Amino acid sequence: MLKALITGINGQDGAYLCKLLLSKGYKVYGIGKGNAKSVSRLKLLNVHEHPNLVLLSCDISHYELIRQLLAEIEPDEIYNFAAYSFVADSHNNPLLLHMVTASTPIFFAEAIRSLRLKSKFFQASSSEIFGDSYESPQTEKTLLQPRNPYGLAKSYAHQMLDTYRSLHSMFIVTGILYNHESPLRDNRFVTRKITSTVAEIAKGNETILEIGNLDSVRDWGFAEEYVFGIWSAMQHKISDEYIFSTGIESSVRDFITLSFSSTGVRVYWRGEGINEVGVDENEKLLVRVNKDFYREKEKTNLIGDSSKAKNKLGWQSTVTLQELCKLMVDFDLK
Repeated sequence: MLKALITGINGQDGAYLCKLLLSKGYKVYGIGKGNAKSVSRLKLLNVHEHPNLVLLSCDISHYELIRQLLAEIEPDEIYNFAAYSFVADSHNNPLLLHMVTASTPIFFAEAIRSLRLKSKFFQASSSEIFGDSYESPQTEKTLLQPRNPYGLAKSYAHQMLDTYRSLHSMFIVTGILYNHESPLRDNRFVTRKITSTVAEIAKGNETILEIGNLDSVRDWGFAEEYVFGIWSAMQHKISDEYIFSTGIESSVRDFITLSFSSTGVRVYWRGEGINEVGVDENEKLLVRVNKDFYREKEKTNLIGDSSKAKNKLGWQSTVTLQELCKLMVDFDLK
């Protein structure tokens, strides 16, 4: 039985990966926040009581604790999703951001090296490492130009792990993940804010969706598909870095329009910029821009070219944005 260790197992990606690995006969060890609320995603996927799942407690901001854990478990595969991942708040928590997002991946790599383990290691990187790149779509060879603390932390880990891979011949896979959503997405993120509010309106609640820049563009995919790509990369004979993305540009406005459409409501857009609003066929206000959430559109659209993953792993995104929006809204309606 293969043994896998997942950090951030209570998050969106960690939970989906846990389900996938258990279905393939792995023994899964998971590190994450241990309270009842945080394991809710595992419960939603009906894996929280699986006999081959062991939930552990470990402060992964300390190298020695990581080293002790790996020496005890000797996992075949390690998947690191642990990160302080809410980009909008990353400026307010620089120490936590550095310890977890930047340093923890290096702690794992060094522990594997020093213990001489044969563990394969996966690091969840982010499209934020490209930041203000003037190249779009981005590829694995695009220059790293992060524009926020989160992107900087991910960029540091990304480059350090590349060094470990080349200097020490370690099996380290880096997945550059573009925006990927699902019903398991945290409510702090804009996509889940949209779908949950659309569901509230569909249920008859008198509420209005308040949003930031409607022109902001993202590359949105389905998280469960991305997790399968991650696992596939770890099964490849050679470790490498891969972009996982749809390659399709979609605006926040598009996401809202499709989300309402899944409930049978057509949105009509009026005005522009900070004064833009969305109304229904009776001119009832559904969406308005809140200046407190408004940020200027990025200079470069973060759109990924996942050709390498397609060519080497046979992976590509297949769930459309319309299907994703409906999946999330239907879940929120329930």
